[in-house]
Amino acid sequence: MKNQELAKLFQNMGTLLEIQGDNPFKVRAYYKAADNISALGEDIAVLEKEDRLDEVPGIGKAIHEKIAEYLKTGKVKAYQTLTKKMPESLLDIVEIPSIGPKKAKLFYDQLRIKNVAQLAKAAHSGKLGKLPGIRAKTLENIEQGLSIFQQGRERMTVAAADTAAGEIIAPLKKLKELRQITVAGSLRRCQETIGDIDI
Repeated sequence: MKNQELAKLFQNMGTLLEIQGDNPFKVRAYYKAADNISALGEDIAVLEKEDRLDEVPGIGKAIHEKIAEYLKTGKVKAYQTLTKKMPESLLDIVEIPSIGPKKAKLFYDQLRIKNVAQLAKAAHSGKLGKLPGIRAKTLENIEQGLSIFQQGRERMTVAAADTAAGEIIAPLKKLKELRQITVAGSLRRCQETIGDIDI
């Protein structure tokens, strides 16, 4: 199934558009599509083939077209265009605890920080502390976040966690007592790495 791949793609698009300062409604549309696709109980490729994508909340014409394009070609031109404007490595920065799209945008706009290594260097050199709104406590949180992020590199990838979750969920779905089952937590949100699997 391509569900988690598409969910991650739309999550990434939303994040990069937010860092870029794009229309908040457009940003939220991508986040909503990512959440709903991630929570789907059936293969999105089947829904697209049977022309039932309109049954999924948050999937309008533009998102529908991108899903069809991805299922057919394995890529989305709009995402490729976006990553030419906004470095894809900014997505790693957003994954660092205490740093969201707003701070990533500030660091990129003011210091052209494009990746985690550049952020760590700027934090250690004191450059971050000179930016508006960045206080001593904020710097301390960023330093801690960088440490957690580096440790997180030792965790599972989304793909590995998704496979493991599928092996757990498949037999449980056969239980007649079960009404609904889906992944939750960091796997549902398609985080960069997964520490544990919530179902």
